[in-house]
Parts: sequence; structure tokens; C-alpha cells
Amino acid sequence: MSVLGKIEAAFTSWADLRAAFEKARSAEQAFDSGIYADAIIRAESQGEHAVFDDRLTNISDMLTDVRVDAEDAMALTPAPDVAAALYKIEYARTRWKDADGMPEDWWAAVLSDLRRFAGAEAAVSLVAAVSSPKSGELTPADWSHAEGLYRSLADVEVEGMPETIRAAVDHALCLTMNHLVEAAPAPDVDALILKMEIARDCSDAGMPSQWWDVLEADVVRLVGAKEVAA
Repeated sequence: MSVLGKIEAAFTSWADLRAAFEKARSAEQAFDSGIYADAIIRAESQGEHAVFDDRLTNISDMLTDVRVDAEDAMALTPAPDVAAALYKIEYARTRWKDADGMPEDWWAAVLSDLRRFAGAEAAVSLVAAVSSPKSGELTPADWSHAEGLYRSLADVEVEGMPETIRAAVDHALCLTMNHLVEAAPAPDVDALILKMEIARDCSDAGMPSQWWDVLEADVVRLVGAKEVAA
């Protein structure tokens, strides 16, 4: 296993990875600005007869390697909150200011953090828009609204979001599915197909008996309407 892999396996949270990185950076800075810098100054003062212990360079290189591995583990692990994402961005700005550019995997990690938090904010807005299923006959406009909420919630990428938001999205999706299947009569065959697809996806857990009644009523109404039109 690589050093990076060992670091990621040893620490289970992003906070641990940040702490490991900061310790590695402190150790590197302390050695390079202390013992290593003093040795270089001494060697330079001795001129052409200077004797420099190459083991000091080996130690400096080793500490740099440890810091780089810890740095990558911290930067590439998904940030648990906005504060962590900002820490990564602020460090990256300093870390790569004298380089040609930030590595692509760092860009990907930072952008993934921001997209995930933007998605979480959108998910919270969607959850707030979901109300308890209405009763009685609904108009096609009600169906359109319910379908829009359902499709938006179904498209939410909850992976990496805080557990509370993931649970809220799941709950809101269940409410919207019930609203869509039970309370909103399918206005056309496409809507009926969507209901059937939802029912199929839920069949492993046992589809509620009232869903069968609603689906049967939709079929009778839509088929009957076609027969009358014919």
C-alpha cells in the first residue's frame, strides 16, 4: 500500500486528515528552518572545504514526501462542510501560487466539494417545497407540479451530503411519490407510465394496496376516454 493509501486508511475523517497534514507540515518546516538551515549556513561559511552531511538532505526529503502525501489526502478527500471546503481553497491558493497551476486532481476535488454543497442547498429548497399529499381530485396543473418535484428530487445526488439532508431528501421523495401516485390522477398515458414505473421500483418493498386502486382507476379513466373519443 502506498504512503497515501496508508494515511487514508489510518484516518477516518477529514478533520483527522487535516490534523495529520498540519503536523507533517509543521515537522517539515521546523526541520528545514532549524537543523537543516543551520547546517547549510555552516557549510557555506566553511567555503570549499565544507563537509555537509547528506543524511540531513535525506531527512528533509523524507519529511517533504510525508507532507505531500498528507497534503494530497487532505485535499482530495471530500470536505464535510463549507468551512472545510474554504480551508482547502485557501490552502491551495497559497500552495500553488508560485507554480504553473494547481494540479487537475485538486481542481476536481475542490469543484466536487462546491457542486456537492450547491446540490445540498438546492435539495433543502426542494424539501421545503414538498407538502403533505392533498386529498380529492387534482387538476392537471397539480400533476405537473408534483411531477416536477418528483423528478427534481429523484435527480438529487445525495452521495457525500450530510446525513440529515440525505434523510430529508429521502423522506420528501417518499411524500412526493405518494402524492404523485395516490392523489394526482394521471392526465395522460405518459403520466400513467410514470406511475407504473414508480410502482415497479417500489414493488420489492411491497406496493401499498391503495396504489393498485389508483392505477386501476387511471387505466379505466384513460382507456374509457379513448373509447368515447373513438
